[in-house]
Amino acid sequence: KKRKMHTLLVWVCCYLYFALGGHLTETLPEIKSELDAKLEDYYHRHVLELISSEWQVALKKINQQAQTEADPKLKAMCHLLLGDFYAGLLDNGHLRSDVELATAFVHYSQVFEAIPGLERAQYMSGFTYLYHPELVNKKQQQEQEQGQEQEQDSLNTPLGLLNLAFAAAGNSTLAQAALGYVSFQGYNSPKSCPKSVELYRRAASVIAQSYQLLPTIEVGISSVVLREEYSLGTSSMDAEKDYVFYYQYQADNGDTDSQIAMGTIFLQGDIADLKQDYHTAFYYFNQAAKDEDPRALEYLAYMYLKGYGVTQAEATANTLFERASRKGNPRATTQLAVSYLNGLGGLKPDVKHALQLFETAAGEKESWASLHLGRLYFDGTEGGEVQKSYAQARTYFQKSAQHGNIIAIYNLGVMTLNGYGAPASCSAALSYFKNIVDTQVHPKLLIEAYKEYSRGNFERALIRYEFAASTGSLIAQENAAWMYEMSIGTKQKPEHEQEHDYANARYEKAMHWYSKAGDQSSTYARLQVGDYFYYGLGIPKDEARAVQQYRTAAELRDPQAAFNLGYMYHWGIGVPSDEHLAKRYYDLAVTLAPDEAYIPAKMSLCLLYLGTFITYLQGGGTILGLLWDTLLIIILTTLLLITMSLRYFVLQQNV
Repeated sequence: KKRKMHTLLVWVCCYLYFALGGHLTETLPEIKSELDAKLEDYYHRHVLELISSEWQVALKKINQQAQTEADPKLKAMCHLLLGDFYAGLLDNGHLRSDVELATAFVHYSQVFEAIPGLERAQYMSGFTYLYHPELVNKKQQQEQEQGQEQEQDSLNTPLGLLNLAFAAAGNSTLAQAALGYVSFQGYNSPKSCPKSVELYRRAASVIAQSYQLLPTIEVGISSVVLREEYSLGTSSMDAEKDYVFYYQYQADNGDTDSQIAMGTIFLQGDIADLKQDYHTAFYYFNQAAKDEDPRALEYLAYMYLKGYGVTQAEATANTLFERASRKGNPRATTQLAVSYLNGLGGLKPDVKHALQLFETAAGEKESWASLHLGRLYFDGTEGGEVQKSYAQARTYFQKSAQHGNIIAIYNLGVMTLNGYGAPASCSAALSYFKNIVDTQVHPKLLIEAYKEYSRGNFERALIRYEFAASTGSLIAQENAAWMYEMSIGTKQKPEHEQEHDYANARYEKAMHWYSKAGDQSSTYARLQVGDYFYYGLGIPKDEARAVQQYRTAAELRDPQAAFNLGYMYHWGIGVPSDEHLAKRYYDLAVTLAPDEAYIPAKMSLCLLYLGTFITYLQGGGTILGLLWDTLLIIILTTLLLITMSLRYFVLQQNV
């Protein structure tokens, strides 16, 4: 009874959170405990020990301190360190690749008892409750064995949502994105646009605040689909290293484009295992700038403006921006306009001149220039140079957003949500904020996950794919499901566990993520869910539900699903036998994949025609007025006469 009351209370709290929308969220940050400098220093100092070659000694020392420390906050930091270590969040994969989420959960749960606002511990606890309830603790596992699965699930779900809610209130972007996705899809909570838009807005706000105008280079490993790479036997990580090797070779031989590429790689960091190095980036940009390349001049100016690798010097930055602008670089023109607008580097503030420069750069479709013009029209200027106009601001923000400017997309979301310059629309605002999360949070997580995967740290890769999957990344959902399906990154089967039970546990996890991906219109995921129902992998066999999944995938133009539907209608599996629908889906499979589906579809059609013909004859049908048995005797007699005639002819020829 006590457990049921506990479950009821947790569900009520969870319901109130989602029913109150963003109002509760606005009050929660007040209880967040900021870490003081002493605790931060303690944490980072011990992290360095845990990622060193002496990590085993450090781990033992921190474990002992977690048990004996009298200061509750230092004790909590010990548990946070241990939680991060066992969850595989520390950068020591080259030393220890295991992930022990159950152990990590125990430590995380003890962190926010002393420091209630530490969002990472709350996020990890919520993540474990929602996506790994079997690991929560041994007591719940025992209750599950005693047939109380429903009781356990009913408790873990609201606890997971509440922990994520508190983490989101503490400005955890991952928690905000995960809760936004849950609310957007209506998983385990009421489907609510106002709640989703508030969560996604807060996550997008954090991202937009850190968004900078810096050169970047495209990283292809953020879109790797593991099953495709596995089947081809290739490695995107190797390809990335080959590109970097090529750029470095060309750069060292004086190629300007390659020098700029190498400067960008070192400025960005974490590409092909190269760490961020401002001094090396400055060196390559400086080499490229010797020929007055406008891109190199612009990037050097940024280095001086931000103080990256050099002493900060705004005046020097302005000089370089002006040189690049004269050579037709619109991004440099934009930044020069910012300097005039704000009086940077000793320049006298000049709104009119800044406005002219912004308009010149915007005319060349420079997104940051359009962004700044949008801001000017949104607020207006004190001197009256620009009159306040939401309609004009919206127009410029839209131009900037068309080129992927995150701040412009965020501003459009805020304007749309509040009805500035256009009628208010929750769904339209949600699409803007969700776009920011999808394009900024997901790639970062996917890159981290794939790097761990390429290094052979499969457990660390899997949990990172699950982090991204929980926020709605389709690629991550498919990759996590595939890894569970292939038993990559999963724990080895315990000696006491049956092979069938171990496989079913993996298939259940794979099914979970395939289902989520299927909800996002992934044809491959829908096909896999259909297969799981058809074969009974991790779930009871259900051919009728397999048909439903195949039909949805076929409607999304998947040839394998169309063939499967044809087969099931052909033989009456999960649906009544229907020759016409079977033919329709076989033909559709050939239309969608002429090369791959032609032979199996045509063979199946031959069997279908033969079966139809036999059924027709067995049902008393006639051909040329003759019953099937009479016709068969005539055919056999004719064949016998032809054979005898041919034999006689051959004998006569020999004579």
